[in-house]
Amino acid sequence: MEMLKTNKSENVFFENVAQIIEQARKYVGRTANLTLCVTYFEIGRMIVEEEQGGEARAKYGTKLLAGLSEFLKRRVGKGFSVSTLKNARQFFLVYNGQIRQALNSKSNGDKSG
Repeated sequence: MEMLKTNKSENVFFENVAQIIEQARKYVGRTANLTLCVTYFEIGRMIVEEEQGGEARAKYGTKLLAGLSEFLKRRVGKGFSVSTLKNARQFFLVYNGQIRQALNSKSNGDKSG
């Protein structure tokens, strides 16, 4: 990279612009990660609810996940294999209580978290 000949004022200006871009990139990364977490949590929730159909335990699942995987591959493209869908279901099952509790705290005005 070629060094630019600039005065001190321009260097400060250039540095400030670069910092804004770097901050934006970090924000986009965090936002994307959060969006993916919410997406996979919701996919997992929907799978669990569909599998269980109001029952305490699922009666089927493999056929549902295989069918959903095939449908999503055609509709939205790669990235939704049966194992990915199983992981989404497991993500929901593991974190359901914690995420709901955190959301309830936020919606009730709890400023501590």
